[in-house]
Amino acid sequence: MPPLVLSGKLLPHLAPLVTDVERLVRELNLSPFVRILGFVPQEDLPALYRNAKLFFFPSRYEGFGLPILEAMNMGAPVLTSKMSSLPEVARDAALYCHPDDIDDMARTLRSLLLSDTLQDTLVRRGHARAAQFSWEHFSRKLLHILTGDLSV
Repeated sequence: MPPLVLSGKLLPHLAPLVTDVERLVRELNLSPFVRILGFVPQEDLPALYRNAKLFFFPSRYEGFGLPILEAMNMGAPVLTSKMSSLPEVARDAALYCHPDDIDDMARTLRSLLLSDTLQDTLVRRGHARAAQFSWEHFSRKLLHILTGDLSV
């Protein structure tokens, strides 16, 4: 089983609003199985995504969902939350779970980890979905709007 790699700014001082992940990993004796990277600079994220077996993003509150598009663009199969804007952004290019249902998360993670076919399907769909959010795609749509061509 691949290790769980966590990246992002950890804010243990905001507990109970934010889980103290480092403490929890220590208390559950999971240190051999979990790598906590903390904040990762933007320029290093593509390497993480490209080398990930999957990208798991169980966010409860998300403004848009840029991390899932970044992961898709780099070829990582995505498992994300059924909440907020994420299903609208990812559509059929991701698997979904409820971020408050541990059994649902575990079941969906397991099915994705154990199925190379499902991973390949999500990678293919993810590349196609991420391409719909490219600057080129956005610029083309904007140009059509500005020129009065609303057929796009």
